[in-house]
Amino acid sequence: MKACVHFSRREGETYISFSNGYEWNAWVTVEDPSTGRLLYETFETGLMARYLEHLRDNPECRKEVKVSKRWVDTYLKDIEETWKSIMG
Repeated sequence: MKACVHFSRREGETYISFSNGYEWNAWVTVEDPSTGRLLYETFETGLMARYLEHLRDNPECRKEVKVSKRWVDTYLKDIEETWKSIMG
C-alpha cells in the first residue's frame, strides 16, 4: 500500500508491503516518481505494526492511503494474536 506523508521517503514514491514472514514486518519500496522505476527496496522489522498503529490513530492518513479503520483494526488484531502465540 502507498505510504502516507509521515512514512514516505524523500527519494520517491513510497510503498509499504507486508513481509512474507511475520506480519509485523514490512518491505519498503521506493520508486522514482517521474519514471516509476525502482530506486530501492528495504526490509524493516516491526514497520508494518508501527505503520498500522499510525493509520489507526490518524484518519487523515487512512484517507490519504485509502484504507478503512476496520481494515486497519483487523490487521492489527491479527498481528497481536500472532505475536501472543509466538511470545506467549
